[in-house]
Amino acid sequence: MSHRELDDMLGKGWRKPHFITNPTLRYALAAGFVAYLIAAFLTIEVDWGRVYEGLDRGWQFVMSFTRPDFVSRWSDIWAGLWESIVMTVAASVVGILISIPIGLG
Repeated sequence: MSHRELDDMLGKGWRKPHFITNPTLRYALAAGFVAYLIAAFLTIEVDWGRVYEGLDRGWQFVMSFTRPDFVSRWSDIWAGLWESIVMTVAASVVGILISIPIGLG
């Protein structure tokens, strides 16, 4: 039995009711939202020269992900790893110290 045949036999399927039941109000709110977005966009002052200059820097930033440098930055990487381990242990200890009295009390 196909989906259409089942719908014909059972009638129209259930649909979630609209949050705003009045269609005129619903469309007016949508139009107002679009008008607000347009007005907000038109009030933004954009320095297109700075945007153009930033495109090259942004491209260099994205391309730096394709060639990571582990050799010269190993000390920074190790410091970050060690800091993450210390924070993990400290958070676990504090969490245990807080949860034991709550669990026993």
